[in-house]
This record gives sequence, structure tokens and C-alpha cells, in this order.
Amino acid sequence: HLESSATARTLTTAMGVAEGYQQARPPVYSLPSSHDVYWRPHQQCPYFLSQLDKLYNSDEWKQLEQDQADVLNRHDTDLRHVWNVYDRMLVSNETSSDWDLIQALATQTELWRFGPESVPVVSNTLQKILDTTEDGLYVYTTHYTVLLSVLYALRWDPYEIPPYASAIVLERVGDRFAVYYRRTTSDQLLGGNLVTLPCDDCIQPKLTLQDWCSYCRNDSADVCTTCSNGNPDMARPFGVALRVGAIMRLIGFVAGKRRLKV
Repeated sequence: HLESSATARTLTTAMGVAEGYQQARPPVYSLPSSHDVYWRPHQQCPYFLSQLDKLYNSDEWKQLEQDQADVLNRHDTDLRHVWNVYDRMLVSNETSSDWDLIQALATQTELWRFGPESVPVVSNTLQKILDTTEDGLYVYTTHYTVLLSVLYALRWDPYEIPPYASAIVLERVGDRFAVYYRRTTSDQLLGGNLVTLPCDDCIQPKLTLQDWCSYCRNDSADVCTTCSNGNPDMARPFGVALRVGAIMRLIGFVAGKRRLKV
């Protein structure tokens, strides 16, 4: 089956992948965005969002924005949204004398926003990946914001915004498994460089779903309200999932086991 976040653009990707299946097209499942603590966790974590506000008001952030005011003004943006300029220039292959500086600013700010402090936010995402029990090769690709946090959780310093189509690869054989980071380049989208990630005790820190809800101060997602009512075992990832015929953006593809996370 396929699982997806419920943002409009990701459905198109999932549908494209589903159409590529030779036999029966797999069903697609999704959760409403307000309840998705797995594939869009940052947006469902009020505590994380409050920490972002503190970052935006920090002296370090304000100083960098002031120092780079000229280039930000040339692109009609502020430091908080410079990643949009970076993304547009990258996708359109735009030639600009500002490219190196825009890339450096986007990298710095995104590593600040989704750095080591964001690791607890993706504990549900990472646990869902690592809970795979069947032998096979599992490839998970997602929004780079989630990927950054997951890489930090796996004790890997990304040092950059993950390139397009980069992914986390899990290889499981029996009780053994290895975790890799598939870092692609623009001319190597199908291959990429596999980097073995340290995984003797992968998820840092280990949070139960109930712990995550408490950490994030989330009392509105269905799994969090279920936990708070004293029924943590009822908080299944897709217990109230919506089956949909289309979804939006690839969050993970399971090769060989015909399961896809989007």
C-alpha cells in the first residue's frame, strides 16, 4: 500500500508512482494534516514552532539578516523565507551572481531551523521507518526539512540541504539491518552515494507516541487525544486513515516489498 501526507502537491507524486505498478494499483492512505504526526511532524509540534519564533527573534538571526539585507532586498525576501528563493533558483537552474550567497544563507538558516534540537520532533517518523520487520530494501525520501531532522537523529551531520531525491535507505535481513544515506547530485539521480550511518542505537532520543505528544504540547491530534484519554494502544498510525485515490509527495518507497510511504 501507499501512505502519504495530505498536502495537495504530494498526491501527484504518489499517483505517478502508483501508476507505474505492473499489476494491481496499490491503495493510498492518508491522514488529515492536523492529525499527521508521522510525515509532517514539525507542523504538528507547537513546541517546535514556538522555538522557531525564539530563533527568529534571537540576536544571531537578526544580525545575519541585517548583514545580508542587500541580497535579501534584491530578491524581495527576508531571512525566514530565503529558502524559497534558493528553491526557485535551484529548480529553474537560474543563473545569478547571487547564487552562492543565497545557497549559503539557505543552508545556514535551514540547519539552524531543523538542526539537532529538532530530533525529538521526528521520533515518530524514524520509529515508523525502523519498525520494519520484513526482509527487504526500504527507501524513504521526503521533504528535506524532515530528512534533515532524521539525519541528525541518526547521528549524521548533513552540513548542507539534502540534494534533490536524496533518501534514507534501510536494508533488513533477519534481525540485522543497516541504514544508509543516499545523497544524490543533479547528474546522478538514479545512483547517488550511499553513506553508511551509525546505527548501533539509532533513534535519539527514544520517545513513545505519548511522550511525543507531551513534548510537542500537542493535545489536538487524534493519536494525542487518544493517549491522553488513557488508551495509548489505540493510537495506531493509520487507525483513522483516509483512503484516497491520489496523494502528494513521495515520503518513502519500499523496494521489493511493494509498500510505499508518501
